Amino acid sequence: MRVHCDYDVHSAPRRFRQLCKTESYTGVKLSEDEVEKYIKGRYSFINVWRNIIDTQVQVKTLAVCDTNSVDNEDRLTYNMLYPERHGSNYCMAADTAHKHKWYFYPFMEKDECLMFYVFNQELEGPRFTFHTAFEDPHTAEDAPDRESIEIRTIACFDDPPQKPIFFDMIHSNNARRIRLWIELKGLSFLFDTRVITYPDL
Repeated sequence: MRVHCDYDVHSAPRRFRQLCKTESYTGVKLSEDEVEKYIKGRYSFINVWRNIIDTQVQVKTLAVCDTNSVDNEDRLTYNMLYPERHGSNYCMAADTAHKHKWYFYPFMEKDECLMFYVFNQELEGPRFTFHTAFEDPHTAEDAPDRESIEIRTIACFDDPPQKPIFFDMIHSNNARRIRLWIELKGLSFLFDTRVITYPDL
């Protein structure tokens, strides 16, 4: 029930370095060279939030703020002190001008999830997503309690970014549809195309 973003411009790279020094739950550990490569390139912290029970989310639904409606001066840093490390997050200044745009996804099912940046290294586009749970006045009094889980992922991107690969098959009707769509939209420059055959599969 607190508007926040999980990292700020200083804490995200610091946390990235900390996490790379110790093995994650998956056993992945990056070398010093890999860390330096990604720190100088592009990486993102992406949160994945989802309902984990069979009933829909009705209590304390998650809301996210449109990052385009948040000015730089709206982001306020606060410190978090742990015995073994120091962290910092953003909280949000009061929206006295009523310019912040909030969105939520009502009645989220168990097989749905919401993904959003909590830090994006790229300076253009969305970088930080403020989010919070909130009390919806329309919630039924007998609505079941929310049970949810949030997982933070780190995505590291090649530099320069590689083009997506379109695996084309000459005699495939589905591939032909995609090929025509790419041509009609004039998007062929965005893709590397690789023609494959049944033996390739």
